[in-house]
Amino acid sequence: MTAESADEPEEMPKLKESFVQTDMDCAKLSLLVTDLEITKKENKLLKMKIISFESLRNNDEKCRFYTGLTSFKVLNVIIKWMRPFLLPQGKFKLNTENQIVLTLVKLRLDLKFQQLGFAFGVHPSTVSSCFKKVVSIMSRKLKSLIVWPDRSSLIKTMPGCFQKSFGDRISIIIDCFESHCQRPSDPMSAAITWSYYKNSQTVKYLIGITPQGSVSFISEGWGGRASDKFITQHSEFLTHLHCGDVLADRGFLIKEFVELFNASVIIPAFTKGLNQIHPSDLENTRAIANVRIHVEKIISLLKQKFTILAGKVPIKLLATRADVALLDDIVNVCCGLIFICPPVIPLD
Repeated sequence: MTAESADEPEEMPKLKESFVQTDMDCAKLSLLVTDLEITKKENKLLKMKIISFESLRNNDEKCRFYTGLTSFKVLNVIIKWMRPFLLPQGKFKLNTENQIVLTLVKLRLDLKFQQLGFAFGVHPSTVSSCFKKVVSIMSRKLKSLIVWPDRSSLIKTMPGCFQKSFGDRISIIIDCFESHCQRPSDPMSAAITWSYYKNSQTVKYLIGITPQGSVSFISEGWGGRASDKFITQHSEFLTHLHCGDVLADRGFLIKEFVELFNASVIIPAFTKGLNQIHPSDLENTRAIANVRIHVEKIISLLKQKFTILAGKVPIKLLATRADVALLDDIVNVCCGLIFICPPVIPLD
């Protein structure tokens, strides 16, 4: 062999084009793709450092990402408040700090129990038991932050955007929000949870906020089939009502109920069947829309900060324990945590 020929690269053999055949159908291939994606996520978590209270210390950006709280300082305050009510480390192989962090991460990112097990270094069954227990305890404690202020306090701190259009009349702004859920196997339950508005199975909550932007009322969960009027009438909302106006959407036909408590309801004018809206009704509708949007901001904030409310809720979260559904506890905790977030309504 000459020197020249030694430097020349060997010619690669040409491969004939061919098609790969498989006996698997599309459904099996889809499952394989899904399993591959899950494996990729699990491997990514395995490469991460284990999430812990200590890993969040003095790292506000990381704390906000994993817990939704504004800073590590806020997280520490919540932990000190909750510590006396939690079980010691031996029960869940996690100390009280990490029990709370695990629960907040689940609410914030809605990771699967197996993923959280990898991230915290414990078995998935431990994660499940810990989450259910801690979220139940946190619900009872944080629900104390969901309070209906007295009338004088509301008037003293009434934001300028409300004063401009309604003076000091408004005491609460209400709306309903829905979270998608898995279809129950029981036909009756499936019918109750069917939402014509969302065109799917949902769980529905009545939420009320003060003009200042804090959550002052949250109902228990109802099937998506229930109307806004029905939930308002059959929840405990009316028992909290006192003098002042209730700001609501058109679907809340609750005038007769509200007036029994020396209050009134303000809703946008109905336009169906009308060729033209009266100028005063149009102005009033615009004024309502400008401030009612704040309750929609709170609902959006809830689902952005705590993605467990934005995804499809598993049936197991709808199961009741001591007549309280786990999802109700989750919603109470999320609404309580919103109380300590920066306000969404300017006071000016």
